[in-house]
Amino acid sequence: MTLDETKIVKVQTRLEGWIGRVFADFTGKYVKKGDALATVYSPDALATQQELSAGAERGVYTMRDGALPAIAAGNDNLVAAARKRLELWDISTQQIDEVRRTGKTIEYLTVYAPASGYVTERNAFPKQRVTPDVALTRWPTYRPCG
Repeated sequence: MTLDETKIVKVQTRLEGWIGRVFADFTGKYVKKGDALATVYSPDALATQQELSAGAERGVYTMRDGALPAIAAGNDNLVAAARKRLELWDISTQQIDEVRRTGKTIEYLTVYAPASGYVTERNAFPKQRVTPDVALTRWPTYRPCG
């Protein structure tokens, strides 16, 4: 059987770190769009989440204490920059909002399936180091249905 190359979805993380759990753990497994594929621990993402959480908390105190508008604006910029970095790493809006809402960081961020299909190649294993340019460019590769 030959796969239609136009329907192959390659999943890779934009984060540098280590894989925690792998949910798409065998070839042939069917995944639906939005299913969890794996979790990744990233020191950079963890630090950025801490900035987001701390900035949001400082914003509450800044507004309560009636700080100068320039201080409040600087804090807003810090929060916006941290949020943007997380978005650029493809961290889901739900995970980012959870950090803002709870004030707690997520140690292992989840990578979700961008489309539905069957895993045709798996190159992700627990405790494996990942970088955006590592051979994980085909992790997992699956063929969308339909």
